[in-house]
Amino acid sequence: ENMVWQYMIKTADSAIRAKDLLVNALSTPKSEMAKRGEEAFREGGCSGCHVIGNVSSGPDLIGVLKRHRNAEEWVAQYIKNPESKFHELYMKKLIEFFNLKMPNQNMKDHEIKNIIEYFKWIDENADLF
Repeated sequence: ENMVWQYMIKTADSAIRAKDLLVNALSTPKSEMAKRGEEAFREGGCSGCHVIGNVSSGPDLIGVLKRHRNAEEWVAQYIKNPESKFHELYMKKLIEFFNLKMPNQNMKDHEIKNIIEYFKWIDENADLF
């Protein structure tokens, strides 16, 4: 039973890695900031809940920069201090749906700017995800 689960995980992981390689091969080139943003996203813990192109234990982030007025500023504030947005109706609904609140990952301002550039790249290539 445990071996079956391990094989399922390995198969899913292989498929995700293959899809990521294909997306990177077909997409527009990333700027240096977007590359650093992708790295900050991965290493900062974001990918623990967010899977680009799919809903996981957190929402899909394709189009996140189109969901709010002054979206880049909103997203930057949310990444820097998630608790500051928990009172908003939109966030209340997400928290209720996922039964999870985004933790503060203690991102630095330059990391947040880079992540936003990564989100722009994602949106530019959304049809590949």
